[in-house]
Amino acid sequence: MTRFKYFVLASLIVMGLVQPQVHAQAPAPAMGQPIRIVVPYAAGGLVDATARIVAQRMGQSLHQAVIIENRAGGNANIGPTVVIQAPADGRTLLATGNFFIANPLLENNLAWNPKKFVPIGRYATAMSALVVPKNSKANTVAELVTLAKNGPSLPVVYAGPGNSQTLTQEALQKLGGFKFMPVQYRGGTTYVTDLMTGRLEAGVVPLNVAQGLIRNGDVKALAIVASERSLLFPNVPTLAEAGFGDATFESWLGFHALQGTDPEIISRIARALEETMLDPDVRAKLTNMGALSAYLPAAEFESFLQLNRLHTANTMGIKLRD
Repeated sequence: MTRFKYFVLASLIVMGLVQPQVHAQAPAPAMGQPIRIVVPYAAGGLVDATARIVAQRMGQSLHQAVIIENRAGGNANIGPTVVIQAPADGRTLLATGNFFIANPLLENNLAWNPKKFVPIGRYATAMSALVVPKNSKANTVAELVTLAKNGPSLPVVYAGPGNSQTLTQEALQKLGGFKFMPVQYRGGTTYVTDLMTGRLEAGVVPLNVAQGLIRNGDVKALAIVASERSLLFPNVPTLAEAGFGDATFESWLGFHALQGTDPEIISRIARALEETMLDPDVRAKLTNMGALSAYLPAAEFESFLQLNRLHTANTMGIKLRD
């Protein structure tokens, strides 16, 4: 190019008539391409419902679609197995919860490994309630422990190994020096009728299931299993306030990306999650579901996971190898 042509081009750029060519890479994941969050549970459950609320708002922050893909089954092991088969490009994320800690402790030869993932952030904790039938003699946690110690084993809901509700019941037994009689159900809320009629003497039940029963007077709530009281039932004490703080196992909800994903991509998604969790509308919707907005950024989330793993292993009597 001649000096005259250089001079003309430079003049046009200065006047704003020609834009200089800048070969900048578009933010990744590429704008316009959807991000999918794999939920390892069926649609309609708490993990699915909360993830959909958060994903929709994240999509607004990211200016691209964030969709939920349900891959239920295998005790929540199918979802992470699907994710590890995807490219580490930030377009496939995993919705994580207590299974992410419990399953590797309980099951050998998993097709996935938690070390294959990196945290994006925790967005909420899900409350549970320790409930008894409406005609139970127990009106406090201490009274329930006394009944359990001085009489035959009380039949309680068994939610499965490693579940936060199960872990709470197991920890409560250790602290109280008694044994429950766990009764297993096929799934869902099939135990509700037995809890209402007194065939079951107690149960730690997710608050999104228990809240209607409590309001209708079908069961009595002895304690909220969470770090703070529920806004839905402000008069019900927490387990800690009832003197059994070490029995508290909260369900937690977060997102993870594949190991090897560009840190800039993870940061971009994490910023959208943080912005989402500041939205009052999102927080209110979570509260109405019995969840608690409890955002933790990646580093704090990782520390939380390590403590949760230790607490879970100790309660289950598992010796950690590393």
